[in-house]
Amino acid sequence: MLSGMDKLLSMAPYDPVQGYQIPRVKVSSRNQIAIPSEIRRKLGIKPGDRLIMDVHEHHILVARDPLEHPEDFIGPHDAWAGVDIDEYIRAERDAWTD
Repeated sequence: MLSGMDKLLSMAPYDPVQGYQIPRVKVSSRNQIAIPSEIRRKLGIKPGDRLIMDVHEHHILVARDPLEHPEDFIGPHDAWAGVDIDEYIRAERDAWTD
């Protein structure tokens, strides 16, 4: 029977949904990691780009810096397609005054 960590490691390298091996990275003696080329290509990360990092439970979250790539952090643009924003705001304000 596999321990919890062994089970996690045996599952981690393959993503059945996307059908590819999940890349592994190794922390260097200078505490650095290299972002695998396929991930850099998918996200459009280039030398000199800034990234943000955070910890969520036991996971490291990495994303492109929203100051350099705000499009990554804005919701769907088509959600407001065809909506007159001024009319929408006016209706919302009117709803509060009734």
